[in-house]
Amino acid sequence: MVREDRTTYVATLLNGEDKDNFFGAAVTSEPVDQTLTVSNYVNTSALPVSLDVTLQGATDGQAHRVSVVFNGASIGEMEFTGQANVTNTFSVDSSLVTDGVNTVTLTALEGDNDVSVVQSIALHYPHAYAADQNWLRATTNAGSVVHITGFTTPQIQIFDITNSLAIQQLAGAAVLEGSTYSITVAVRPALPPVVHF
Repeated sequence: MVREDRTTYVATLLNGEDKDNFFGAAVTSEPVDQTLTVSNYVNTSALPVSLDVTLQGATDGQAHRVSVVFNGASIGEMEFTGQANVTNTFSVDSSLVTDGVNTVTLTALEGDNDVSVVQSIALHYPHAYAADQNWLRATTNAGSVVHITGFTTPQIQIFDITNSLAIQQLAGAAVLEGSTYSITVAVRPALPPVVHF
């Protein structure tokens, strides 16, 4: 899940022609909370949880040091200088993540001139094969059978987008399970490697 607000305009930044100067919250010596809403979290999975934080320095020539706290637990710091655009990836203990609202707290540690803005925050976590608002993008192994739940309508379409030049719709029948619909589809097996002689 990605949070990328565009509420703060910083006119002094020179980001190039293909970017604008809109960002999210300002990060200063006053802690700022950024919430991320997690749904269908599989807390029993062995897959790792990670957090990507991308900040844009707002004060030229300034050393930036920003603490990153996830749901009250410190997970690390970001260090950069000037008006750099920096992304750091932090490992998050899976026990810290909850289904629902999770809070990332950012605090600048190098005084009043240590000012940056949030470009984006992305949380990567194991997600159940369950639709969020009738939509799911997921990865699975070739040749597997996948059961996807949580749809509010029987009008479900599933596409294999492994090869963007040969997207295939997968066949399956929607089934009512309680108050929502589910579908089971078989993912095509991997193609054998091509051998050139």
